[in-house]
Amino acid sequence: MPAEGGEATPLNDDDFFNWNPAWSPDGKHLYFASDRGGAMNLWRRPVDEETGKPLGDPEPVTSGGQWSGQISVSRSGRIVYTASSTSHGVERFSLDAATGRMLGPPAPILGSSREIWTASLSRTAAGCS
Repeated sequence: MPAEGGEATPLNDDDFFNWNPAWSPDGKHLYFASDRGGAMNLWRRPVDEETGKPLGDPEPVTSGGQWSGQISVSRSGRIVYTASSTSHGVERFSLDAATGRMLGPPAPILGSSREIWTASLSRTAAGCS
């Protein structure tokens, strides 16, 4: 949107979650965080500074990490951002039927960088027949 007001020009009219825009010091690129590509990473898009219209497709700046965002660009062109990577897992342990206390430490069954929300025992794994 022009600083003096007027009609906004959409830069990313897509279904991705795009947020945290920051201009490059020369005004030729807009940096932003987006989940395009499967994970939240940093991207940049060439933009005409006068019209605000995109001059090309979004280009990846970071990749790999599970989450990147909170972009800040200095006047010298240095970029600082936060990156986060988490792991999720499913563990098992046995309980003493009489006391309900754990019998030994938990043992990992599955580990993943993707979120795991629920787990349940099968009749076989639970010792049921």
